[in-house]
Amino acid sequence: MIAGKRKIMERYCAYFHETMFQMTLKLNETKWIFLMDANGLNIKQHTCLACLPFYLDFTVTYERNYPNTAEHIITINAPRLWGVILQVIRPALSVGSRKALKVFDSNKADYLPFLLELFERNQIHRAFGGTRQN
Repeated sequence: MIAGKRKIMERYCAYFHETMFQMTLKLNETKWIFLMDANGLNIKQHTCLACLPFYLDFTVTYERNYPNTAEHIITINAPRLWGVILQVIRPALSVGSRKALKVFDSNKADYLPFLLELFERNQIHRAFGGTRQN
């Protein structure tokens, strides 16, 4: 996985989890939104058998240490085979996380209305149908 750099990636992900949690506390909030653009995800590389334990570990770390802190977990531009990863991690998700999980393909007509329920158009990047430039 990641050319043998799984441990480095695991540390980065642990840092990500803790950073999101600390930002939530600092803003005096209780929930956050995770939005992932899967454009460019290479199914052959990122859904290999060696990669799946990483996704499961990432999920278990979140569920054990920061359960139900994500209000929405959104993936856009998800390839068709993204379901392979979800089948592996879904059993490790709490009921709240399963409800928060939303997966969209690259059709803006599908995901933009949902994003507009959560964000103002000027908060959404132009690549996703908003007006934000950077």
